[in-house]
Amino acid sequence: GNQIRYIPRDLGHCQSLQVLSLSNNRLTQIPLEIGRCNKLKSLDLKDNPDIAVPPAYVIVQGPAKVSEYMQRYGMALTSCSLNLVKFKLRGFPSEITWTGSFLTELDLSNNSEISELPYSISSLSQLRKLWIDKSNLEGRLTQGLGYLPSLTDLSLKSNQITSIPIGLGRATQLKSISLEKNLSMSLPPKEIYSRGASAVLQFLHALVIGE
Repeated sequence: GNQIRYIPRDLGHCQSLQVLSLSNNRLTQIPLEIGRCNKLKSLDLKDNPDIAVPPAYVIVQGPAKVSEYMQRYGMALTSCSLNLVKFKLRGFPSEITWTGSFLTELDLSNNSEISELPYSISSLSQLRKLWIDKSNLEGRLTQGLGYLPSLTDLSLKSNQITSIPIGLGRATQLKSISLEKNLSMSLPPKEIYSRGASAVLQFLHALVIGE
């Protein structure tokens, strides 16, 4: 290693790059632009003890998995849509809240180790559509969900959620909300969410007005 601490974003313009080894350095993160290297098959980041992006549990899965992870972000830079479905995430990726302000769509479905959402999800001010179905969200969801001004579609089916934030009633753009198969749900009660999105939204609006 060379004790490298920084990788320039311009490296993302190297469209012919196939293998990149940056092991045994002092990197703290890899710029998302690296994901634009469409031919990159191997990105070796092992033995960078301070690295946060990509997370350590992705790095230990090997250079090919690291490359795929970064390419998902690279595609999102163009499409503003990040898809990490079935990626074996170990929780909500923290980097999304401090690098993903440009995102309009986010799909984290089918990741069984996502059990909670951070309040900082509220930083995704452009987010319109959020899917986290068939994961392991449990308990009361963060109030941060109520501070997504652009949110139009929210799908949280097949989790262990007991309560969604009343603040969602202030999300004036929200048109669709799916909560099916959350068997312990108490807010909203089953007789409300079983009647569909419009009933849930009316229920939440009424609670907000009553605050």
